[in-house]
Amino acid sequence: MTALPPERRVSGPAARRALTAATTTPRFEGRIVPKTFVRKAAQFLARDGIVLYDNPDAFLICAFKHGNAPCEPEPGATAPRQYACQHCCGNTVRTDTHAHQARQRADEIDQLAAASPEKIAKRLRGNAK
Repeated sequence: MTALPPERRVSGPAARRALTAATTTPRFEGRIVPKTFVRKAAQFLARDGIVLYDNPDAFLICAFKHGNAPCEPEPGATAPRQYACQHCCGNTVRTDTHAHQARQRADEIDQLAAASPEKIAKRLRGNAK
């Protein structure tokens, strides 16, 4: 087995689940679908499937599983609340690119903190950490 290039590595609590889903899910080949397709697809995914949600604002991918979601989705939800991502989530998947982007953003916030008043700087440094 060969190692993946750095830009293709993934990590996080849901990395194995996401990779398994990405490699075993049938590929969409295109077709006309009936009006009931969306409802049936949502039921299938809620019961059997996995959906990956890219969240570029949080520098992660969510391999959504309702029971692991601290973002407090509605009961029966088949999607995360992307605006409420939390770093402790069991659905988190990060690529090395996500990790690099998060480090860059943290460095930018640290620079902002250096030029900010004390109370604001303390909060900014906490966010960067």
